[in-house]
Amino acid sequence: MKKRLIFSFIICFVQITYAQQGVQFFEGSWAELLKKAQTENKAICIDVYTVWCKPCKLMEREAFPTEKIGKVLNTHFINYRIDAEKGEGRKITKEYEAEGYPTLLFLRPDAELFYKIVGYSGVNPLLFELQKAVSTLNASEALAPLTAEYEKGNREREFLWTYLEKRKAAGLGYAEVYNEYLKTLPIATQDSKPIMEQLCRNISSLEGLAMDIVIRKFSFYYDSLQGIDISFMEKNLKNAIRKARKKAIEKNDVELIGRVAKAVELIQESPKPQEIEAVYLDFYHQTKNKTEFEPKIQIFIEKYLKVENIEEILQIDARFRERLKKMNFESSSDWLTKIRKSLKNPNGRPIAEQLNSWAWASYEVSENQELLEKALEWAEKAFILCDDHDSLHTKAHLLWKLGRKKEAIQTQTEAVNLFEKMVLEGLYEETEAEEIRQKLHNAWNEMNK
Repeated sequence: MKKRLIFSFIICFVQITYAQQGVQFFEGSWAELLKKAQTENKAICIDVYTVWCKPCKLMEREAFPTEKIGKVLNTHFINYRIDAEKGEGRKITKEYEAEGYPTLLFLRPDAELFYKIVGYSGVNPLLFELQKAVSTLNASEALAPLTAEYEKGNREREFLWTYLEKRKAAGLGYAEVYNEYLKTLPIATQDSKPIMEQLCRNISSLEGLAMDIVIRKFSFYYDSLQGIDISFMEKNLKNAIRKARKKAIEKNDVELIGRVAKAVELIQESPKPQEIEAVYLDFYHQTKNKTEFEPKIQIFIEKYLKVENIEEILQIDARFRERLKKMNFESSSDWLTKIRKSLKNPNGRPIAEQLNSWAWASYEVSENQELLEKALEWAEKAFILCDDHDSLHTKAHLLWKLGRKKEAIQTQTEAVNLFEKMVLEGLYEETEAEEIRQKLHNAWNEMNK
């Protein structure tokens, strides 16, 4: 008995010691986490995962229990875990743009993102990235004297460049400082090729002088720039577009959305009018601007999505599916799950998704009966091109808004049934399926009250 107690104590001691060596996670709410970070003036590390993500599980099992990973994370950060597809995790994932799993988000005590690690490839590569995150955090803490000097009004060119480089190294925003730096240069220098090469690597915002120069001169220098410079410009502009689009919608800023449209045009080797016009249409949709949206959406669909060769598209997709069957490509492996819907209608689906998206936008924005009838036609055409529950869901809502409630309930029922059939065919992962199932059933319940 005594030996058994001693053995149990040893096991317990080892487990406790092992747990202390690994990563310690805070288990309160998001609000409590932010309060703790501010109270302790300590940075945050968030592990963003999903239940179906194999690398997430591997990192949890392989890296988090180790002493060296635990030491870095526990010393410098309050550690927190969120499921990207549940509860507060959805909002946090969207806010900080965690686009792959696992993602480690590193936030300052004021919840500003300063570093991000996407994916997992082993304990040592993770440790290397964690050390870079700590270095970035330390660099930001050393910025205080320079920030104070900048706020006092120092606008000397050399100082501004030094301050800009330090802010970049610390993972802090630097667009304002860069614009101030560019103001110290003569116009002829601003428009020179060396400055354009510099802009390729440093532009981070669509607002201010930096973007003015890009608009003026990027196309002019495009053919003489190195491929790496163009790649940097495209990457930086895409990030800036995402932020500017969000800000323009929040502020209802027409001038800023114009800059977004111009940036979209600049990053395309052959600008497509459809994509540029879609920027404005989406803006009018998101800001509920009926005056601009209602006439423009009908012109847009007529110009770009009229689709008169439906039968031809359906025949091409049918032949494609037959070839897949002969290739025995109907695998149920995890990596195929997310693309099997696309493989089902490779030509019809992209058009159907656009038609359905604009039909839903019309439902959300408009009360105009004529436009709603048109949108109903788009949703029906989308379903013909790609027999998916999304277009039935949209059609049901349009019917409801048009006062055809019996038809709406019937169509929403069809959407629910079709979705469950698609789940059985293996076209959805379970976590994704549950979210869609809830949306479809909630709509059905609302219509049957």
